[in-house]
Amino acid sequence: MNNDFTITRTNDSDCVRYEAFGRITTAATLELEKALNQAVEDAMPRGGHERRSIFINMNKVTLLTSGGIRVLLKTYKQCENRGGKFRIERPSEAVSSVLGLAALHHMLSRN
Repeated sequence: MNNDFTITRTNDSDCVRYEAFGRITTAATLELEKALNQAVEDAMPRGGHERRSIFINMNKVTLLTSGGIRVLLKTYKQCENRGGKFRIERPSEAVSSVLGLAALHHMLSRN
C-alpha cells in the first residue's frame, strides 16, 4: 500500500463509487489499477447482465501522473466496451488541470 494514496469503495444499488485521497504517483497507479479492475469485474462482468456505473470522487487528489491517466482511460474504455459508464466526480484543481492538458476532461469527468 502506498502511504501517499488511499482509495475507498462503496456500493450503491446502481453503481460502484470510489473516493481517492492523496497523490497518484507512479507507485500508486498499481493500487488504483487493482481497485478499478475489480470494480469493472464486479459492476460489468463479462457475459453478465448488470450494466452499472463506476464513479470516482477525486476532489482530494493532489497529484495525477501520466500513469494514473493511463489507468483512468483504460477503465473508461473497459466500461464503454461493456456497456457501462465510468466518470470522475468532483476533480480537484490538480486533476482538472492534468485532464485539461491531456484533452480528457470532457470525456472522463463530471462536476
